[in-house]
Amino acid sequence: MFDLNHASYLRFSKVLPGLFTSVIPGEPSVFVISDMPSDLRTSIVMPGLDGTILRRLILGRDESTDAALVEYLRHARIALLHGKPSVLLNLVELDSRHGGDGRIAPANIVCSGENLYADDRARIEAWLGCAIINAYVTSEAGLVAFECEKRSGMHVLTDHLTVEVVASDGTVRSTGTGELLITNALNWRHAFVRYRIGDRATVMAGACGCGHDGQTIVDLPGHEREAYHSGKISIPAADIATVIEASRPPVKQYQIAYADDQRLIISWIPEPSADPHSTSRALAARLRERFPATTFELCRVTAINTPGGKLRRFL
Repeated sequence: MFDLNHASYLRFSKVLPGLFTSVIPGEPSVFVISDMPSDLRTSIVMPGLDGTILRRLILGRDESTDAALVEYLRHARIALLHGKPSVLLNLVELDSRHGGDGRIAPANIVCSGENLYADDRARIEAWLGCAIINAYVTSEAGLVAFECEKRSGMHVLTDHLTVEVVASDGTVRSTGTGELLITNALNWRHAFVRYRIGDRATVMAGACGCGHDGQTIVDLPGHEREAYHSGKISIPAADIATVIEASRPPVKQYQIAYADDQRLIISWIPEPSADPHSTSRALAARLRERFPATTFELCRVTAINTPGGKLRRFL
């Protein structure tokens, strides 16, 4: 379940104080939504959460299955809804288009598996009606860090793993910016010692108002590009993102990548209610105005990532 186990879900109760009162013993109340085609619907009893049942549901099989999934979740008592941000966005869109009364209404939401962008977070929270807890989970180390209600970053679980940073000068430090190293000795069959996870992050140390005192991941670009070069100009990825996200009519989702000749290709998906031609013209005009020396190619697409894949905006 996105490399989480019973103990991992139990840890979320520290930042979700109402979790135990929301779960239903012996019935499904923790739902993991997946879009991995090879995944199977699964139900698991969770003794650590009062014997509630965790149920994994698969999104994207076909229209009728998706409609049945939305209808089922609308009538379910959802103590915790967990999924990748892109999957939960698809679920929100399906729910908004689905006829009938009501909407999906979880008591708590956890996102992991890919970067949670601020605009996507706002959309998910606005529709589902509750705040997201963002978590950093890896296949090799399981649950590494997660947010508290203060949203000051993701607090590292230093009681069972060690996070270090390889700085630009090659030194290994407990704080700073660079590639992450993770040491996790909890897996008795295969311990990972200073494992290069491949993700870039900024780690700080200190006390948080929630009571955590230790390492916190305050920025996690992961594998994503942080800047693009056009001739002698370096453009922060965040600057391009700001222009795209401010464009009107709005863009639903996008991805930026280099072409072979150093042009920047922006693959984009329009909002369902927006005219795609108007969206394309407005976006092109905004980009020309903000970055006159850079050549952009706009490509309207129906999907950014493949089913089961990770959404990455900045390649």
